[in-house]
Amino acid sequence: MTDQTNGEEMVVELGRTTDRPDTKFATVPEWVLRECRSEVWLYAELSLLQKGSVVDISLANLAALAGVSIRTLQKNIAALREAGAISVKPRHDDNNNRLPNLYVLNLTPPAGVKLGG
Repeated sequence: MTDQTNGEEMVVELGRTTDRPDTKFATVPEWVLRECRSEVWLYAELSLLQKGSVVDISLANLAALAGVSIRTLQKNIAALREAGAISVKPRHDDNNNRLPNLYVLNLTPPAGVKLGG
């Protein structure tokens, strides 16, 4: 998509604009804004970290990045899961040791969530 501003052309791509490559934008579906008002900051943070269809980050690193405690993060993750905004996939290595969870952002609302105003 291109935008004409004062005779200059600015190319806009998903997640960034070429005139400010250091600026990122999070993608948050409207239904998440409506259903998860207190946790939308976490959904947005995960959106920025998403690679492909998943987010692979430890709780400790995500808490440090977001500037919150691990317990606060766990409460907000639980609320997003309950609302259907994210899915959490636990992982283990070959020796059955825990690895960081994978987080999947759900763009489509769960059944029963009313869309639009």
